[in-house]
Amino acid sequence: MSEHSLILSLSVSRAAPMPPEERRRAIIAAARPLLVANGGGFTTKQVAEAAGIAEGTIFRVFPTKQALFDAVIADVLDPTRTTRALRALPEHGSLVERITAILALLYSDMDTVEEVFMAVHAMPSDDLTPHKPPMKNCDGRPTRSDDLRAAMAVALAPWADELSVPLEQAAAWLRSVAMATSHPFLKQGADFPPELAARLLVHGLERDHAC
Repeated sequence: MSEHSLILSLSVSRAAPMPPEERRRAIIAAARPLLVANGGGFTTKQVAEAAGIAEGTIFRVFPTKQALFDAVIADVLDPTRTTRALRALPEHGSLVERITAILALLYSDMDTVEEVFMAVHAMPSDDLTPHKPPMKNCDGRPTRSDDLRAAMAVALAPWADELSVPLEQAAAWLRSVAMATSHPFLKQGADFPPELAARLLVHGLERDHAC
């Protein structure tokens, strides 16, 4: 093989560089299950192996392990994936089916947050420092809860005429119910699949057609 052919072969077989934001997301995705499994005891070497990159690449994206830890927590708390899924729900079906779909998305979101924060709470006090997000933004920006409620109101909008309360109130109640029926310390061993919770809720949300 000629030198030119060898160089061409190597350039074709070598993977194209990953865009910075995509690389960042890949590192966070690799770190999250390690955080869940090991708490703050995960290593950047483990993250590099899981992401299929050199360990030094991590520190070109995150200057410290604490910075990577903070990024994982921020990613878990970012409601964007759930709000997009809520807004993308198809506009057909019954009110019960719509509430079932909303609750399924909320349960999935809460399960993700819960598994990470259970690992964080079990971490030794001298390990990485979790930074608790503010319940209310001082600059007036919407909070995670605000974003979720707004997306839920959009998802419920096609059924607004069937509701006995305004969309925003229905969304707030749904999120409260989702939290109560998914949190292990609140549901007290009872099983509330989305379909059952939706059927139980509709009697309180459905408009009184006799009026």
